[in-house]
Amino acid sequence: RVFDDWNDSLSEFDLEDVGTRVKHMNIIDHALGYVNRILSHSVTKTDLSCRHMRETSLLRLQAALASNPNNKFTLRNLSQILVELEMLDHEYQLKSFTIPSSKNSSSSSSSSSSSSSSSSLS
Repeated sequence: RVFDDWNDSLSEFDLEDVGTRVKHMNIIDHALGYVNRILSHSVTKTDLSCRHMRETSLLRLQAALASNPNNKFTLRNLSQILVELEMLDHEYQLKSFTIPSSKNSSSSSSSSSSSSSSSSLS
């Protein structure tokens, strides 16, 4: 009997006002971010595809985090990919850093030794 009264009190317009609300879990973004991160470990660090995979992973994990900012697994994977990207940048900087050549210092020392030997001859 209670349900009969409830059906009479509910109208079509009441349902249109409620609208829909769907929470998107971004499980696909999280999965693709994780897979790209794992695949980046299979290529050499000097390969450009390694950096590309990690940057793609970063973008996917950021999208997943925007939907669910308190997901601890997404936060962990995002932090790991950020550390890995920082390590790649650090390794690249070390490889591109060149130590000044010692030609100038060796040539000046050899010239001073030759001048001292020539002075001893005179």
